[in-house]
Amino acid sequence: MPPPRHPLVDVQIAYYDARATEYESSLAFSDGRFADRNPDAQALWLLQQFVRSLSHVETTLEVACGTGIWTQEFVKISGHVHAVDASANMIALNRRASNPKVTYECANIFEWNPSRRFERVAAAFWLSHVPDDLLKAFVAKVDAALLPGGQALIIDEAMPGESECSPGRVARELHDGSHFEIVKNCRNGAEIRDAFDRTRYMLDAGLQTGRLVALLMSRRQSL
Repeated sequence: MPPPRHPLVDVQIAYYDARATEYESSLAFSDGRFADRNPDAQALWLLQQFVRSLSHVETTLEVACGTGIWTQEFVKISGHVHAVDASANMIALNRRASNPKVTYECANIFEWNPSRRFERVAAAFWLSHVPDDLLKAFVAKVDAALLPGGQALIIDEAMPGESECSPGRVARELHDGSHFEIVKNCRNGAEIRDAFDRTRYMLDAGLQTGRLVALLMSRRQSL
């Protein structure tokens, strides 16, 4: 049975649907790179290099694929990427690349169930948008989507930026003046490792750069 609907998650879906057309410009992202006016540009470039250094797998599930900034990276190290996002507008922009290696599904990840298992589940800048009371459910979703011995790749903010509000939620304003309150829980590497039970997942590789973090964890074969 799926967890009960979470009001902030519903607002968050509406926010990203409305933000889709301005998302990449707000991150100063264009042609595969982050411009220097993004204060995290160097750290994001290092994260891109980290992803590109990972071993190739045949199947990747990308959670919260957005406009495709990280889909473009996961395709480079995957035979096939299945990209899931709750925002139809985000998926429409992601499709611009028209890469035959990518398939799409529009769904709220908390209400979605995988029809198959994958060698790798990747989530870039998504875990910080998972409410504390749904974190366990999200990790269980990753468990259900991974093959034994498969890998979970988490890329996210380990520390809040200067504009962030109190832990748990943050106020955001779009160019049209509309306001939203969304989930924001920055979790450091140790907290992410604790969420992905250390007895169930072993750390394969990690990178902490600036306020950002990337962790690659393997689901133990015995599960």
